[in-house]
Amino acid sequence: MTRLRLLIVALDNWYGLARLPRSLRRAGFEVGLLSPPGILVAQSCDVDQRFLLAADGSPRALERPVWQAIEAFAPDIIVPGDERSVRLLNLMATSGSMPASPNIKQTLRRSLPSQPGLVSRADMMAIAADTGLPCPDHAVARSLGDAMRFAQRVGWPVYLKRDNTAGGSGVRLC
Repeated sequence: MTRLRLLIVALDNWYGLARLPRSLRRAGFEVGLLSPPGILVAQSCDVDQRFLLAADGSPRALERPVWQAIEAFAPDIIVPGDERSVRLLNLMATSGSMPASPNIKQTLRRSLPSQPGLVSRADMMAIAADTGLPCPDHAVARSLGDAMRFAQRVGWPVYLKRDNTAGGSGVRLC
């Protein structure tokens, strides 16, 4: 039986991502990684094939090496490992600036949310819950009243997380 090939694209150094290759490999995937060499996930022993990116670069400068890695690895699915990767892959899927085979374009579209640019925490949690992944209780709180009603329903402590932040940034314990 052929293992499914999964390519992780990681631009930011996020410690939580470093554990993903082992879990994916244990689940039966062949794991590829496209990342700068110095980030934590790049140190994983559970990556089958590595593709290196320059640590800094504009989205347009990163497009060519990303397309090349996707063409070389031919993944069944692409997993953006951080928010910058989501934005880059969405840009690439919608811009059409780089030539790619129909199979690669189809893989990229299949791997990303159906709404380009979709990166809100609430939307991503809804997608995760819809696919059956266990998710913590969550709600969008636009006011103190919203937050208080949520806390009364699920209990304390309550954490607030601001959109467009990564890792522990933008988190507040209430």
